[in-house]
Amino acid sequence: MTESSSNGRRRFSDKWGKHELDVLAVLSSAFPQWLTSRQIAQRVKAYADSYGELADQAAKAAFAKQFQRDRAKLAAMGIAIESRQPEYSSKSDGQDFASYRLQLGEGSRRQINFTPDELPILAIVNYLAQTISVLCIEQNKSLLSSGKDGISRSIPRVQKVPVPGLGLDAIAPGLGTQVIDRPLLNAINQQHHVARVILDGTPKDIVYSTENYFISFVLQHPGITVITPKDFSKTYSTVLTTAERNIQLIDTTHIVYQTLDEYMSDVSEEAITVSTGTRQKGRKSSANSNQITTEVDRRLKLLLFLAAHLDEEFSIHELAQQFIGHCTTDSEYNTAMSIIDRDIRTLTTVSDDGEVAGSQFFDIDWSLFEQEKTVCATNSLGLDRLAGITNHYFELLIAITSYLCQSTFLPQNMHDVTIQLYNHLVNEYHADEKHSTNRQNIHIQLAEYEMKPQITTIIDKAIQQHQSLDMDYYSDNFTSEHCIALPLKVYSAHHAYYGLFSRNNPEDPQHPIFFSIRLSLITDCHISHDTRENTQLITNTQHTNSEDITLCNHTNIHVDLHIDKSLLQVLTPYNESIHGIAVQDDNTVFIQFSVAKVSDFIVFCLANAPYILGINSPELQEAIRHSATNVLNTLK
Repeated sequence: MTESSSNGRRRFSDKWGKHELDVLAVLSSAFPQWLTSRQIAQRVKAYADSYGELADQAAKAAFAKQFQRDRAKLAAMGIAIESRQPEYSSKSDGQDFASYRLQLGEGSRRQINFTPDELPILAIVNYLAQTISVLCIEQNKSLLSSGKDGISRSIPRVQKVPVPGLGLDAIAPGLGTQVIDRPLLNAINQQHHVARVILDGTPKDIVYSTENYFISFVLQHPGITVITPKDFSKTYSTVLTTAERNIQLIDTTHIVYQTLDEYMSDVSEEAITVSTGTRQKGRKSSANSNQITTEVDRRLKLLLFLAAHLDEEFSIHELAQQFIGHCTTDSEYNTAMSIIDRDIRTLTTVSDDGEVAGSQFFDIDWSLFEQEKTVCATNSLGLDRLAGITNHYFELLIAITSYLCQSTFLPQNMHDVTIQLYNHLVNEYHADEKHSTNRQNIHIQLAEYEMKPQITTIIDKAIQQHQSLDMDYYSDNFTSEHCIALPLKVYSAHHAYYGLFSRNNPEDPQHPIFFSIRLSLITDCHISHDTRENTQLITNTQHTNSEDITLCNHTNIHVDLHIDKSLLQVLTPYNESIHGIAVQDDNTVFIQFSVAKVSDFIVFCLANAPYILGINSPELQEAIRHSATNVLNTLK
């Protein structure tokens, strides 16, 4: 560690990236006491070498800047440092204006044992939890930096939302080396934004990749209240007005289409890809991902693992597999062993001069280490308090796992293990009555995929008991409808949940009308008490094959659209629905598009109205305009 200068200013040099560990060691050994800035500067070797006794204002400013930077790094890794003002202080007597200590939160951390087959799913859940945590932090940046509501600019952003928890690695060894396949990683990394909404009286965090998807989500959930983003109402109204006025009727009779594969082979990917959001800094676009990103990050995870397993023996080879990954060659094996050897020596080394605290987190049995390459650690400076996960982070993991159980986000072969992990987490959570009674329900949902709506419970009960439902719902043109209907089945299609129903036909009582509704568009339903109509419905429907009805009800509707080329990025999940494409110019194309449900197609057109220039169906054009008008009227 050295001190250098430039233009008369002190600068800090951290060649080895080790001083974050020194800060953690000093604060952990002092806990629960508070340490002042001066005490931290004196005890952390990196700071003491550069800034000494902080004798002048330049040194104080340089230390404050570097310490807050290191503090932010630790917070980003899941170890927060809290601050407070001393009871009395004065600039004249040289006292510090703030003191610091580790933020351990309320209550003990949870420690759970996971099976090897649960680790790949847990890695995905944890990665998604980290993504959502970062998004929630980004959502509050403007407030924190503006100094509003009494929040000082000088106070680092130690968030109340759960941050990525290093403690999970301490109880799930090997988690950090789990590989997330590229398609799944890309699907997660495409989520750039988070919105807070009230749906069915419950707060939910909606994660989405583009504004188009969030608008679709709002349209598909009548009665939703959007808390953030705060300017959404204006954007929403503008998009609906565009749908109401600007989608033109077009003639595609003489358009010559090519297949999507032919089109993709003719143009480069860059030509049709537009930026739809800002990727989080530091997020990789590699072929796969594991949780280890830096040397300091790996060492933090290793030290928490050892802190959670004091007096237990682990071979260097075992630790290398857990914190670096599986080795396939002798060269990789030797390199991994050397890295872990160096990490252990770093975590058990006192500062060079022996006078200033360093990163001596553990005492270990050196003879065992040197002779058998086995680590047995003791005396963790109390870091076992950080081993495990907080109750809030535990709830976040349960919420995400619950979502993954219901969605199509995961490959089918991982679905059963996901259910197993969800049940495991829930059982562990409720095993501690103190935590379960204080549970705050956390709801996470991706806008592109739909969790099974709560109303499904009522519909399933009516199906089992052969009873009709008295329902209020939104029709294809977003007008409120009411009817008594007999539910036949609940099914999923196109990442959403639908109900198949029958209702009496006034013109032909012997042949009921069959129809399907996206369950999220049902605003209210309860068991009907109209005995006569129930009996008639059941009698006229009982000999019908519901599978045949579903196929008829979802016969594809083919339309031609004239769109802005940038919409092709949003259409990627709908590639199977694009049967042809024709280029008009550098900015626009025509596509042949098929849809299974009119209501979903109308939602698609409303949400993407700024990018849809025309449609070849006058009936659908009128339905889009009528639906946009109805939704706009509900906003007034």
